[in-house]
Amino acid sequence: MARIKLSALAALASSLFVMACAVSAADAQVVSVSGNAFTKDGRAWVPEGFSLVAIVAPPGHELGGQFANAPRLYGPQLLAQAHAMGANTLRFQVSQPGLDPQSPIYSPAYAREIVDKVRQAEAAGFVAIVSMQWEKPAGLPDQPGMPGDSTLRAWSTIGGAFADDGNVMLELFNEPAMWERNPQAWPIWQQGMQAVVDQLRSAGARNVLILDGIHGSHVLSGAPAINDPLHKLAYAIHPYFAGAGEEPGTWESLWGRFADNHPVLVTEWNATSGDPKCSPDWAETSQQLFQVLGRRRIGVMIWALDLPSTVVDDSGAPDSFQNFHCGARGEGAASMAVQYMKSVH
Repeated sequence: MARIKLSALAALASSLFVMACAVSAADAQVVSVSGNAFTKDGRAWVPEGFSLVAIVAPPGHELGGQFANAPRLYGPQLLAQAHAMGANTLRFQVSQPGLDPQSPIYSPAYAREIVDKVRQAEAAGFVAIVSMQWEKPAGLPDQPGMPGDSTLRAWSTIGGAFADDGNVMLELFNEPAMWERNPQAWPIWQQGMQAVVDQLRSAGARNVLILDGIHGSHVLSGAPAINDPLHKLAYAIHPYFAGAGEEPGTWESLWGRFADNHPVLVTEWNATSGDPKCSPDWAETSQQLFQVLGRRRIGVMIWALDLPSTVVDDSGAPDSFQNFHCGARGEGAASMAVQYMKSVH
C-alpha cells in the first residue's frame, strides 16, 4: 500500500474546507435501502469508511489518552485523510447520557457541537452515521445496555436536527449488550428498538435507521421484525474476532444468512496488534472476513480514524499486517480495509 503523503493531505484538506463553505446538507443525495442493499440517489451503493470518537462524549467527560485527543484531530485534514483512503461515509458515535436531559452530563451545547461536526463532514462530501453510544466512552458509567427511556430522550434531543437529511443515517443504539442465550434478549431488543423507530418516525424522521444486533452487535440471526412505515431499516454487525463471531465458521449462522434478506453494514470493526485478545492468525482471518463481506457487498466502518494507532502509523500510512505480531504498536487491518473500500462499489 503506497503511503499517503501528508503534504497531499494538507492540499486536499484545503480544498475540502473550500467545499465546506459552498456545499450544504440540502445539496446531498438521498441514502435509502432496497431489498438487502443500500442505495444512494436511487442507485446501488456500499457505505464504506471510518468510525470516529471525536464527539463520543460531552467536553470534559472524555476518556483519557487518545480519546481525549480525538476532538482536536477532527477537521479538514482528518476529512481529507478519510477521502484519500477511499471513505464515502463517516460514523459519529454520540453520547446517550450527554443528550439525555435527565442525565447529570447532559449538555445542550454538546448537541449543537454534534450537528456542527456532522454538517462539516457532509459538506466535505461524506454520508454520515450518527450512532447512539451508551458504553464507557460516552462519559457516564453504568448505563443500561439495551435501548430504553434514556435512548428515547436522547433521540428526542438530537433526532430532529437530521430528520429531513437523507444524507444522514441514524444508528439507534450501539452494541446492545444482552446475549442470544438469554430468552429475553430479543423481546427486550424488539420493544426498545420499536419504541425508538416509532418516536423518530412520529417526529418526521425519514432517515435510514440502523439497528445493531444483540451480543454487542455480533448476532442478527433470530432478530424479530420491527415495523417501519417507511421501510427504511438496515442492520449493523461488529464482527470483532474476540467476540461471538471469532470463528469464521460462525459468521454464516450469526449474520450471513440474515444479510441475504436484509441490508447489513459493519458499522464498527478492526483487528490490531495492540488488542489484548490479539491472535497471530488475524491477518488470515481478516482476509476471510473481507471475502465474505465482498460476496454480499457489505460495507465496513473501520474503528477509529481519530485514534491514530488503530488505523494509521506516524507517517499517515494505513496500518498493515506486514510483520504482524501481537503486542506491537501500529500493525493491523487498516491497509487491507482500505483496499477493500476501494474495490467494492
